[in-house]
Amino acid sequence: MNTELLPHQVEFIDFLLASNVLQFGDFTTKSGRKSPYFLNFGMLSTGAQIGQIGDMFAQTIVTTFGPKDCVIYGPAYKGIPLAITTAIGLDGLHVNADYCFNRKEAKGHGDKGILVGKIPTPTSFLILVDDVITAGSTFRESVPLLRSAAGISLSAAVIGVDRQERGSGTMSARQEYEELLGIPIVPVVSISQILSYLSSPNSSGRALSAEEQKACDAYLELYGAR
Repeated sequence: MNTELLPHQVEFIDFLLASNVLQFGDFTTKSGRKSPYFLNFGMLSTGAQIGQIGDMFAQTIVTTFGPKDCVIYGPAYKGIPLAITTAIGLDGLHVNADYCFNRKEAKGHGDKGILVGKIPTPTSFLILVDDVITAGSTFRESVPLLRSAAGISLSAAVIGVDRQERGSGTMSARQEYEELLGIPIVPVVSISQILSYLSSPNSSGRALSAEEQKACDAYLELYGAR
């Protein structure tokens, strides 16, 4: 992936660092891998922070797909506030955007639907939003849920950060699911863009040490897509 950054991508990386979403050290990921960096979007807790990230997701959508009407889908739980704030961000860019999200548990009264918000139709331009793609578990869960709940398919997805780790083969999980689903899956930034940005002085004020750079390179050599 191209490591050159657009202004909203620079803003996004600076935001990840300032909000402590992006951390460097010794971490164990959900997959059990020992990683020198970690992304935790659960650190976002203020109205200002969630507003900022919505604006940056919205800018990514408009930059990639243009100002077209859409429905933003956020998979429970972290995707719910992300879908809402992205829809608000798109409204600020004069784009008509509805949002919806799924319930984790079936509702036993009222509408009893698994989806909340705008129910997409087969003609909706439906965009899934999520924080990080590592192994693609979000797509394994969301695609059959949407098909069974509303008979609809995703049109695209926008992800905060692509960790660019291998899926079942040599391609990244993002590339595998793009091929499998036949849709574009667009990260706001990739891990290679983040590491390239932090390899020299930048507006965040944070630069990787030689030791951190070495650890990140070794990790991607071991687990990164080819």
